Formats: sequence, C-alpha cells, structure tokens
Amino acid sequence: MGVLRSFWLAFVMYLGVTLIFNESVDFCAWLLVAVIGAGFRQEMRLKFKMPTGTLIFFQDMFLYCCCACCAITQEARQVEEAAKLGHPAVV
Repeated sequence: MGVLRSFWLAFVMYLGVTLIFNESVDFCAWLLVAVIGAGFRQEMRLKFKMPTGTLIFFQDMFLYCCCACCAITQEARQVEEAAKLGHPAVV
C-alpha cells in the first residue's frame, strides 16, 4: 500500500485536523474529516472491487460524520483480514 493509503497516516490526519482547528471552525473541520475519510474509503472500495459511486460516497461521508473512529476501525479490520488471507489488494 502507498504512503497516502496507509491506516496510520489517515489516523494521524484525522487527529491533526480535529486537534488543530478551534471551536469556531469545528463544523468545517468535522466536514473536512468526513470528506477525507470517505475519499480513503472509496480508494479501499476500488481496491477490493466493492461498489462505488456518488451515493455510496455520501453514505461513507455520513458514516464518518456519525462515528469516524468506528469507520477507521472497520477499515483497519478489513485490511488486516485481507492481509491474513493474502488478498491481492493488500499484497
């Protein structure tokens, strides 16, 4: 996996964005995290040959808006399981 697609980079970006922005721009930071997270999730969907599209992007964005930590955990578990099974997307 490339540097931009690694779980830890995404996690650090998430923490950085949520910690750097102050309360006056919380909504913008929250929305930015959701868009970045949904973008990473779309890349993962492409690698695993899962359905993609505009509607699914907005569903993923909504997931990140509701619980970004849950979405990151789900993605990490999927990648770890795929690595154990030798899936071509992570090998």
